[in-house]
Amino acid sequence: MLLCSDSQRHGQKGKIYIPKWGLGNMNVNLKLPKFKSIKEEALFWDSYDIGDFAHLMKPAKVKYNPRAPKEAVMALRLSPSLKKAVERLAQRNNLPTSTLVRGWVTERVRAAAV
Repeated sequence: MLLCSDSQRHGQKGKIYIPKWGLGNMNVNLKLPKFKSIKEEALFWDSYDIGDFAHLMKPAKVKYNPRAPKEAVMALRLSPSLKKAVERLAQRNNLPTSTLVRGWVTERVRAAAV
């Protein structure tokens, strides 16, 4: 393993991982090395794009429906001003109002359970 300390060129502080074959042309024969540590793997991925290893990837079958109904529904009575304030906060965070409120409720329930 070689290390390069040219932090200006690579836009980061410290050293980056350069494998034995160097940083030459794109190579479809690239293989993932065996890493001796998490730090070594982190340095490697700081130097490479996962797209360089697309030839090693296998498609995954994933089913996801963000609009799928939740298991339970709870109605809340809020004052109009509180409802508008919550809607503004949700909008500011680019979230649906229900997602924001569900997150808040989840946080408080977990905190109370400790």
